[in-house]
Amino acid sequence: MMAQRYFPGSNTCRGFVGFFQDLLPRTEQARILLIKGGPGCGKSTLMRAAAERWEAQGRPVEYYLCASDPDSLDAVVCGDTVVLDATLPHALEPELTRVTEQVIDLSECLDEAQLRPHRAQAQQLSLECRRYFARAHRYLAGAEAALRDSMAIYADAVDQGALCNLRMELARFLQGESGHGQRLFAQAITPQGVLQFADSLLREQTVCLDLPFGFDTDCLIYPLAVGLYARGVGYRAAMHPLEGKRMAHLCTDHCAVVGFVAEGYPVRTLPFDQALLNRHRSALDFNRAAHDLLLRQAADSLQEAKARHDQLERLYGDAVHSDARQALCEQAMKYLE
Repeated sequence: MMAQRYFPGSNTCRGFVGFFQDLLPRTEQARILLIKGGPGCGKSTLMRAAAERWEAQGRPVEYYLCASDPDSLDAVVCGDTVVLDATLPHALEPELTRVTEQVIDLSECLDEAQLRPHRAQAQQLSLECRRYFARAHRYLAGAEAALRDSMAIYADAVDQGALCNLRMELARFLQGESGHGQRLFAQAITPQGVLQFADSLLREQTVCLDLPFGFDTDCLIYPLAVGLYARGVGYRAAMHPLEGKRMAHLCTDHCAVVGFVAEGYPVRTLPFDQALLNRHRSALDFNRAAHDLLLRQAADSLQEAKARHDQLERLYGDAVHSDARQALCEQAMKYLE
């Protein structure tokens, strides 16, 4: 059984945007393990161990990768069981009304005396890391501005009647079981560039949207999500990674509408006023070039931030008492059995 991969958050033009609360199940059988601790304490390692145990048992697993370091995990989910990194910037606190939660704090395994001589270095690395993140987010704000200009052009050029007809067709197409809405990212802006897990979005019945760069698919997807919510149908809305509020793809248990073309699935497109697009061709070309350049600059800044964070991980990792960490991890794995 193929594991699903998503991002619970993304670096956007508005800073880091995450939907970690949406990962938490709403059933009485839910088990939620919140992991706290600094960099290098073993949070991702613990999550990966839990996921590998579930996979060995033949159970479906969802991996939620960290947008700032796709080699690390922010959460793993198996049915109604969730293991989640609850440190900043995606801090979650246990709720007194929910008795299904347990907190493991791996920072308890740190040797403070060993860390103390490196405090100034750690503070400097943290400061530099924040600065590179801030620069990346400023680049992304520029990319979003270029994209919005193209969105305005395509909004004027699209055939409104055809848009309305396609929206109604997709509303009839999307069916699913009862449930709740969930937001996540299937695509994120990372130090490795823009990463997308398209296969995780595909369902038995999928309609692909073949629309030009700059067209705002949210005008199709958001009304569909509202309709599913009104009918009490469970869905997953994959958000646009650059802005974090617009919806780019929509899935139910067996159906999906995705904003890309995949082999073997039907494709829908829309007619546009080509004369209007031709009048704005230079602007559209410039916007695309500026958008792509700024995304590359943002990824470079995220690489610099990750390099500082990797150094922090080494500082903290060297100060961890391995026996104490092993005991906490065994406690966590027992809870998840």
